[in-house]
Amino acid sequence: MIRPNVALPSAPEAIPTRLPLPRRRPAPKARFLTLVRRVHLYSGLLLLPWVLLYGVTAFLFNHPEAFSDRESRALPAGEIAALSELPEPEVWAREIVAKMREDNPGVDLELVEDRDIEVRGSLRLTLQTEGQRSDLRYEPGADDAELFHSGTGEKREAPAFARSRGFRSQEDVFDRIEQQTASFVGFAENDIERSQLRAPTLRFWMSEGDRLWRVSHDPVRGSVQAEPADAIGEDFSTRRFLLRLHTAHGFPAEATTARFAWAVLVDLMAGAMVVWGLSGVLMWWQLKRLRWAGFFCLVSSLVGAGLLGVAMFGMMQ
Repeated sequence: MIRPNVALPSAPEAIPTRLPLPRRRPAPKARFLTLVRRVHLYSGLLLLPWVLLYGVTAFLFNHPEAFSDRESRALPAGEIAALSELPEPEVWAREIVAKMREDNPGVDLELVEDRDIEVRGSLRLTLQTEGQRSDLRYEPGADDAELFHSGTGEKREAPAFARSRGFRSQEDVFDRIEQQTASFVGFAENDIERSQLRAPTLRFWMSEGDRLWRVSHDPVRGSVQAEPADAIGEDFSTRRFLLRLHTAHGFPAEATTARFAWAVLVDLMAGAMVVWGLSGVLMWWQLKRLRWAGFFCLVSSLVGAGLLGVAMFGMMQ
């Protein structure tokens, strides 16, 4: 059998070498989103200790019995019989109105019973003896009260120089401050219905013989408190320290103190929370498959927060 002529394959031609294409620069939108992700990531890492602090201390505020340095237990309200004698809000209100009528004869005073009558806040009682302190907290209408026990350490008698409460000082200065402020804002002295002043506390050290005292003076109330130097900080527990950190706010006059640095970090923490929230929304929007689910969650969150905010505003108002 004669095979047909088959052309043999020719030698492969040399494939021309292609130069690599220049790397394309990311679009501005991609660069912006990359920047957002980096800010979201690194701000979270840098401020993680403060996020944890805020979370832990918020829990401690909400649960006074948690990790407390005081012994606590639930106390059935029936154990304190007088707790059950607290009158109902309506009865209580009628009693007050009746007394007002007695004190104001000829004035037509009536209780509006179709409006809310409620008792707000809790009953708090503190009993302290030498070496022990007990705190009772009771929400009217609850089945149980909370009882906290703690030791107070060695009883500290106030020194003789701190027992007087008549050390009002710089009264003329505070009076001038009040008068000049009223004049500046255009208030006539006779038109002022209430004036309330809280002055800064003066703190200094003083010796009594061979004993050193830290003295605090309220110039408006005229009070003087003294703590022995060797006992300062004995009752300052870890829990109390964390809660004080949580509530510390505002900038001091001097910018070189730890208090000022803490205030700066509080501002950074507030800014970071805003950045995390907004950048999280932006990153969610880039995930097209999750837009509808995320949109449902976002709307639900906004509606729920709005309703709760309105309810809390009404309660607080």
